[in-house]
Amino acid sequence: DGKHDGCRYCGGDGLFRTIECKVEQCTFANEPMIPYYYDESDCAQGGVGCNADGVHQGCRFCGARPYENISCPVSAAVPEDACWFRNEPRLQHYWDESCAWGVKGCYADGIHRQ
Repeated sequence: DGKHDGCRYCGGDGLFRTIECKVEQCTFANEPMIPYYYDESDCAQGGVGCNADGVHQGCRFCGARPYENISCPVSAAVPEDACWFRNEPRLQHYWDESCAWGVKGCYADGIHRQ
């Protein structure tokens, strides 16, 4: 890109076909509503949450049902005491300790009852 020494062309059918592309990111057709991160080492043999984008084995869901037992790294962590949205909704929302399953408007972020 003319700015970053580590930026390199790779793959394809042309001049760069002999250079293997190292993809260390997830690529979703539609951004999911739950957290994810790239985890090549732990997902090398597959496992729960791996291949989250359906393209890269190292793309892994974490921190939210049904992947709540997979810890997210700090970069993808979901706060314990605040609403979390990958893409902020247009509707207003707030943290409500009185929320419960089945109550209108609760679980707005799909993760927290509040």
